[in-house]
Amino acid sequence: MEMASTGNILSPAPPDSGRVEADRHPAIDRLFQCVLILLFLAGLGVPLVGTFLGWDPFEAFNEKRRLAAFPPWPSQYSQVRSYIPNVLSFYRDRFGFRDSLIHALMQVKVGVFHVSGSPEVIIGDNGWLFLRLRDDPNSFKFSPLAPLSEKELQDWQEMFERRQAWLASQHIAYLVLIAPEKQTIYPEFLSSELRRFQHNVRTDQLLDRLRETHSPVQILDVRPELLQAKQFQRVYWKADTHWSDIGAYVVYRALMAEIQRILPAKPLIVLQSADLTRVEAVGVGGDLANMLGVPEMFSETATTMTPTDQTLPPRNGTDQLYVLNGDPSGPRLVMYHDSFAHELIPLMARSFSHAAYFWGKRAIYPQFIAMQKPDLVIDEIAERFVSGEPTDDSDLPGQANPR
Repeated sequence: MEMASTGNILSPAPPDSGRVEADRHPAIDRLFQCVLILLFLAGLGVPLVGTFLGWDPFEAFNEKRRLAAFPPWPSQYSQVRSYIPNVLSFYRDRFGFRDSLIHALMQVKVGVFHVSGSPEVIIGDNGWLFLRLRDDPNSFKFSPLAPLSEKELQDWQEMFERRQAWLASQHIAYLVLIAPEKQTIYPEFLSSELRRFQHNVRTDQLLDRLRETHSPVQILDVRPELLQAKQFQRVYWKADTHWSDIGAYVVYRALMAEIQRILPAKPLIVLQSADLTRVEAVGVGGDLANMLGVPEMFSETATTMTPTDQTLPPRNGTDQLYVLNGDPSGPRLVMYHDSFAHELIPLMARSFSHAAYFWGKRAIYPQFIAMQKPDLVIDEIAERFVSGEPTDDSDLPGQANPR
């Protein structure tokens, strides 16, 4: 019996006549390509146009240098070669939205990865920031701070003793105040490794040397008072290098007690806690947060303390000399200082009949001292500056001053 052939069941099936090929919409493809081209051109052109029109809603907090200016059109052939490089320098410094892009990058680094965007700032625990102390300003590696060498230690001692001796010959008392770094008071907010790298022994070296040699130089060490006070209240700002208003008041009380000991015959007004107006306020940023470029990411509630019913004349940030007159019966003062004294000066204002606060070069000039007629000269210096060989431009009669 013959079977009817059914054909090869493996042969490909004929095309499905019901299947409809999808339309490619060429007009939409062209529109999409045009949009991509426009976005690409805008990405190139908007920053370029914004460079000259100042299109940037954000202003950087951490620029500490003068940005390049647009160069004038060359008028001489010798200026032609440098013209294009100068234009490129201008564009690198000022291209449109530069500050906003840098700010966004810093927000990601600090907020997401907890990485410092500045080689000068250390991000500690619980929102604490620290100024990085290092011996080599050009080195980005962490290394332990070197102690003062014997030569450096001797130079510091001789500088202080030279000043003390000349002032004593003029019947003027001399006091050195060393302002501790924040990591000296709050090392627990650094990692154990960074704590080792940031440990500073130089202040102890200097104090030990003066004590062992029975030096007449008097140095006020306020670390014990600050370490004790921090158990109850915050004595340094979390996002700033300086002590807080509370810390400044702790130092002020220690300083006034030392001045009373040095000048027992001079009446001295000392502000009590009741003489101060306290306000709880939320502060944003600080010098360290500004150095990171993201001050808005660091805020803290702190107590501000200002003398009640006291208004001081403003001090321009560029003014080196600031003079205040207080209690007529109080002693006269000359104080050489750095930024740590800014919170101290309002507290000290009433205590001295005449006080000249000098911010800048710590050089003692006889003419200036003769003009001010102080009973006391204070040298306030941040702990970080006690390093290397001291620079002394003082011009003291009959003494050789190293330059």
